[in-house]
Amino acid sequence: MGVTRRTFLETVGIGAGAVVLHRLVGANRPAHTGERRFVFAQLAGGWDTLMSLDPRDPETFTEARVGRTGIELAWDRLAPHAPTTLVRAAGSPIVLGPMAAEFARHCDKACIVNGITVAGEDHYAAMRAFAPPTGALLSAQGVQTALPHLASGVDVANATLCVNGVDELEQTDARFRPDTDLTRRYRIRHASAGEAQAAMALVALRHDVAQCVSIQLATGLDTHGPEWATVQPRRQLEAFRTLALLVDDLEREGALARTTIVVYSEFGRAARLNARGGRDHGVHASALLIGAGVPHNRVVGATSDAGGLRPLRVDRRSGRPMRRGGLTLTPPRLWASVLASAGVPHRALEVEPLPCLMG
Repeated sequence: MGVTRRTFLETVGIGAGAVVLHRLVGANRPAHTGERRFVFAQLAGGWDTLMSLDPRDPETFTEARVGRTGIELAWDRLAPHAPTTLVRAAGSPIVLGPMAAEFARHCDKACIVNGITVAGEDHYAAMRAFAPPTGALLSAQGVQTALPHLASGVDVANATLCVNGVDELEQTDARFRPDTDLTRRYRIRHASAGEAQAAMALVALRHDVAQCVSIQLATGLDTHGPEWATVQPRRQLEAFRTLALLVDDLEREGALARTTIVVYSEFGRAARLNARGGRDHGVHASALLIGAGVPHNRVVGATSDAGGLRPLRVDRRSGRPMRRGGLTLTPPRLWASVLASAGVPHRALEVEPLPCLMG
């Protein structure tokens, strides 16, 4: 029997409604306030990065110039009331698409990575390549570095707990029982929604239940048809609003300085609409790095302004696109840089970390 998309996502621990806690084993272990924490936040299905992390100016990239640029914004076809204005963060070189507007207040602690070359245009191959390297974090050698108070013989299989929504997590740990203020603040609709998972990530880190949390901020972004005009803007708006709240709270509680957040999707979407009025899978991806160990107030990498969002090669130190030479941004290079910034061994990824992705 073939592997379904849902089965695959559940296998890698990020199925709909699943929160993965990479737990610090030992009920009576001491707190180690200096340890790096991680939040891996996925938007599943393939986000339209033109709406958020890799936008174009609609006054320049017009319908009349699509034949020349190969990029069709089509923001005039979005659902009524969907925003269509670029957002320029104050004092920052970062320009965000309209659906990421609520995150603009955090650009000073974030790095956008554009022009990542994906392994394949199908969900299985792309997500397998882009999945967070939790194995490296939990391997015996990685545990010694990232979780130094654990014995080297930690049982990796028992160090990961997949929690399908708030209800199961409440039964596992009473500290996760609904808090009225948190429920209202995150506008939690149901137990497995992206905002509920973000709130659980906050609580898990606050109570030192986990050092690494994997969540889904959004699902259902595989918009090949007319649903592109409604689903993509709505779910991206919700995801970036929730993400901004999570960063607000981690910063207020003094935890952001030791927390690295990586926001990603398996790939972006095509530069032009298809015959059904949606976007097919793209050959590029973007990621958003926030907090500890990453560059701040910076954009690394880019996609082409002609030829349909083609990933560009970059200088390994500056992250600027290069006409000649340079290297290709890939998911393994991204993760190797994230791990190396926290002192976690990255040999298993078989690539070297990039200075441009390390703070």
